[in-house]
Amino acid sequence: MGFSSNNYDRHLINIVSKNPTDKKNDEDLFSRSYDKVIDEYIKSSGLENGLERNLLIPPHLRNAKLREEIKSEIEPVELMDYLKKAIQALTDDGPNLVESGDYEEMLVQLSKSSNYLKKINFNEEVTDDLKTLLHIDEHVMETIFKIAQLEYKNEKVEESLAIFSLLTVLVPQDPDYLYRLGIVARQINKLELALLAFAKATTLNTTFIEARIYSAECNLKLGNFQEAKNELDEIKNQANEKSIDQDWLDIVDQIEEKLTNNKK
Repeated sequence: MGFSSNNYDRHLINIVSKNPTDKKNDEDLFSRSYDKVIDEYIKSSGLENGLERNLLIPPHLRNAKLREEIKSEIEPVELMDYLKKAIQALTDDGPNLVESGDYEEMLVQLSKSSNYLKKINFNEEVTDDLKTLLHIDEHVMETIFKIAQLEYKNEKVEESLAIFSLLTVLVPQDPDYLYRLGIVARQINKLELALLAFAKATTLNTTFIEARIYSAECNLKLGNFQEAKNELDEIKNQANEKSIDQDWLDIVDQIEEKLTNNKK
C-alpha cells in the first residue's frame, strides 16, 4: 500500500507551499468561496426569514449582516487552518492509508483544483457545490473520506477533524459529513464546533436522530439547558412516529436524567 512520491510532490495543492503573493490570492479566492458556502447555509436553513424586517435596509445588506454574524461564530474554529492541515494530512498520511493508485489520483485532482477555483465567477450566482466546481469526482471524495476515517481510528483526531472540515466545505449539503465532523469535534471537546455541525446536519435532515442526540448532549455540557430540552422533545416526538434503536433511546434517557439533575 505504500507509495513513494516523486513528481506528485510538485503537484501538491498550492495551499501547502506558496510564496506570500500566491497565498494572499488563494486566501481571497477561499474567502469568496467560503462566503458562497455560508450563503447556501442561510438559504437552506431559512435563516433570512428570521431576520427582523427593516424596510430601510435592502435585502442584500440584511443577508450580508447575517453572513458576518455567522462568520463571527465560525471563524474562532480557524477553518482556514483546518483546511491547510487537511491537505497536509492527506498528502503526508495518505500513502500509508489508501492504495497508491487512489492516492495518486487524489493528488492529481487536488493539484488541479486551485486552477478551477480561479475560473469561478463569484459575481454570478453559483449553484453547484465546490466539489463539482473543482472537478473532484466521487471516487476521490471516497478516498478523502476513507483517510478521514482511518486518521480517527489511528487516534490522529486533529487530522481527522481537519479532513472532515474539508469535506463539509466541498459538499456543504451533505448531512453525514457534518455529522461526522461533529462527532470528531465532540471527541476533542470542541463543543461549539460540534454544535454548529450537528445543527446544520439536522437542518438538512430533520429526522437525523443521532445528530439531535449529540446536539442535546453538547448543549447540556455547555449549559444550554433549554436548547438541550428542545432537542430531547423533538427526539421523543419522532420516536412516536418511527422506530429508534433502544441503545440510542437509553442515551436519551441518560441525557434527560442529567438535564433534570442540573436544573435542580
